[in-house]
Amino acid sequence: DHRGRANLLVILIETQSRADRAATLEEVWRIAERLDDDGLRADVLKLRGSEEFRAGDYSAAARSYRAAIDALQKIGDVFTLASVYVSYGRVFSAHGDYEGALQRYRKAIDLLEPTPERYALTEALNASAIAMGLLGRTADALVFYERGLRMARESGNQRLIDFMEGNLAGGLMTAGQYARAIPALEAVIARKPEPSIAGYRYN
Repeated sequence: DHRGRANLLVILIETQSRADRAATLEEVWRIAERLDDDGLRADVLKLRGSEEFRAGDYSAAARSYRAAIDALQKIGDVFTLASVYVSYGRVFSAHGDYEGALQRYRKAIDLLEPTPERYALTEALNASAIAMGLLGRTADALVFYERGLRMARESGNQRLIDFMEGNLAGGLMTAGQYARAIPALEAVIARKPEPSIAGYRYN
């Protein structure tokens, strides 16, 4: 069962060292080529793009993400395609091209809004809010942070809710709305999130 093995290897990558991940990606790519499977190719390209992005090779990451998008558009995998658009947007953001980033985040939002998926939609809304804030569009950023928080609450994922509530507070601080930011931060801290998040919000 080559496809089953490949799917398990994709999951296993999350637990591996960088060197081992590279070898695993090569094995999954060989299986994808043997099966002529665009879905598996897209998985490899998306993961490879993430590796390249973390390594600071943004040009290579952009190439991998574009190739993943091409493969995913062939098979109509909306959820993975939206995730790749968010990752691709971050490449533009890393170059300071926040308008370019927003265009990719918008594509992800448009794909996800008609679906019941809320985690990925929250991620895309949050990324959009950050880019808008960097462009000085403070009021627009707050609208997207608030939308992201609503989606997080619909998801029922408390960690995601805490994350978005804290990010909204950050947006409020940037906008000078300290009286609104304080209770949002206090609410997150009161729920005793994991230490790294709690420390960040205290700061």
